[in-house]
Amino acid sequence: MSRDQIFGAKWWKFDFHTHTPASDDYGNGPLQEALKKRSPCEWLLDFMRNEIDCVAVTDHNSGGWVDQLKNELTKMEQEKIEGFRPLYIFPRVEISVNGGIHILAIFDLKTSSQDIAGLLGAVGFTGMYGKTDDCTSKTVLEVISEIVKRKGIALPAHVDKWLYEADCKTYRCTTQEVT
Repeated sequence: MSRDQIFGAKWWKFDFHTHTPASDDYGNGPLQEALKKRSPCEWLLDFMRNEIDCVAVTDHNSGGWVDQLKNELTKMEQEKIEGFRPLYIFPRVEISVNGGIHILAIFDLKTSSQDIAGLLGAVGFTGMYGKTDDCTSKTVLEVISEIVKRKGIALPAHVDKWLYEADCKTYRCTTQEVT
């Protein structure tokens, strides 16, 4: 029985956290230089070949590739590019918050690169887009509040790392905000 013949609920393969060459740490490892040169078409085809149905683009402090990927996806479908299959792109951003905590913001499919840039400005991000080490001037709760205000969903990223790597000052500030 093929996937198209399954009765009942449809199972979706969804990558909830992936970066593009817009993130400075994309493709970390010996192949990083080559991977950073990938085009939006090549990037999308990687997911299509692996039968991914949905992908959340979670670049560090950047939404720069969101519109490029959406435009390329439309073009690929129109031109019937070999290997094309439907793929849903969820605009998302991984925000490096003051204190070293990363928060993922996920948005509606219609969200644009400009919308994400607006969010980054609203949370006091003045660093370089795509840099994981640059961070906002706002606190975790202020960042989450801004995401929710823009009808997004805020999720902590790398929680396991934060629990063990956060310094006392970060922990103290965060727990005081929550209580």
